[in-house]
Amino acid sequence: MKQGWNITVAGIGFGCGSSREEAPRALKGCGVNVVIAKSYAFIYARNQSNMALLGITLTDEKFYQLATEGEEITVDVPKRKIIVKNQEFGFSLSDIEERLLAGGGVTEMYKKYKSEV
Repeated sequence: MKQGWNITVAGIGFGCGSSREEAPRALKGCGVNVVIAKSYAFIYARNQSNMALLGITLTDEKFYQLATEGEEITVDVPKRKIIVKNQEFGFSLSDIEERLLAGGGVTEMYKKYKSEV
């Protein structure tokens, strides 16, 4: 992150042992905007969207071969695409996840909309 990177690429079970909200909050505090992993620990994954940190599950091994340290990765949320070395990889994101991200997470949305959230 010190070198200006804002995407973390991880393997299987990312966030295992990091069930508190502070884990994704700390990543955001370091400048991480997106985490791309093969899978996530359940509670950590829920906290990512709660804290408005985009977590993408991508299992395609070709992506991990291309996404070496320092490689430029582009994430196009509206088109649900990740681009690395001119290769495109699709991902899914539910409407509610997208709304949570845009709204700053569950806590921020609750502050704004109260019980109507």
